[in-house]
Amino acid sequence: MSELPLAGGSDVALVAAASAAWVGISVAVGVLGTYLPVRLLERDTVLTRIRRIEHRGRIYRRVGVHRWKRRLPEVNGLGPGQRPSKATLGGRAGIPALLRETRRAEYVHVAVAAAGPSFLLWLPRWLGVVMVLAGIAFNAPFVLIQRYNRARLLAVSASRRPDPDRRRPTDRDVEVSCP
Repeated sequence: MSELPLAGGSDVALVAAASAAWVGISVAVGVLGTYLPVRLLERDTVLTRIRRIEHRGRIYRRVGVHRWKRRLPEVNGLGPGQRPSKATLGGRAGIPALLRETRRAEYVHVAVAAAGPSFLLWLPRWLGVVMVLAGIAFNAPFVLIQRYNRARLLAVSASRRPDPDRRRPTDRDVEVSCP
């Protein structure tokens, strides 16, 4: 593979350039993600749906996502308007918006990680592979957090939804015993 002139520089300069590229890609994809139409975020897709193997999100609890997720930064205000977060939305009414935002964040982090192979085009192979792995390593935790949060939100949403086959008790259902 022929390398571009930039690849002839020092390793430190290459790592700095690649790191700057990652930052630029992350910011650009993050901003573009804020422009995703709401209709694309209303329902889970092949990418975002919770799979059977995830055991409704319990697998993420087993790997400790609930313990370390608060230690990672949250960037949700780079595009038009603020994105809702748990702190800004309370109660059941906020669940649909939070579900949309978990999907948006998952799409963004998957797209950022998917840009990794582009580094193989302009960096020496060893550094390109390191950058691909770094893209996966830096974005995978955020994808796991989104999937964990979405599974929990879906469970809460389902548990509070009234069962259409269950009717409310009426006076006839209550036995009154009089002495």
